[in-house]
Parts: sequence; C-alpha cells; structure tokens
Amino acid sequence: MPSCITSMVVGKAVPHLPPEVEARSPLVPWGRMRGVRNVVVHEYSGINLLIIWETANSDLSPVVPLLQAVLEREP
Repeated sequence: MPSCITSMVVGKAVPHLPPEVEARSPLVPWGRMRGVRNVVVHEYSGINLLIIWETANSDLSPVVPLLQAVLEREP
C-alpha cells in the first residue's frame, strides 16, 4: 500500500509544477506520473498491486536521477 500512496502523492504534485519546469525536463515522464495517480485514485477497486509494486521498484529507478536533476536546477 505505501507504493500506492507514493504514486498518489507524486501524481497529485505534478500538475502543480509550472509548465516551464516540465518543458525544461522533457525526459521526465510527467504525464505517466499523473496517469498512475489517476488510475490508483479513480480505479482503486481494479488496480493490480503487483503492477504498482513493480512500477515503484523497477520503473522509477531511471526516473530518480532525472528528478534529482530537476530539484538541483530549479529554484
């Protein structure tokens, strides 16, 4: 369940980023992060927890350095 909560928090935060931050970081999958949140929140009865777990533990690894670069670059 912590993976679901993390997905919801990240997905909820992304739309609040200024568009120029997203534009300066086109390699970050902003839309996919929003999308995961929407699935977790709106289709909670049909989500596959194994897929959420695999996403959190495998698919996010390459995104972490990209997000760290955004945090270091943006004020």
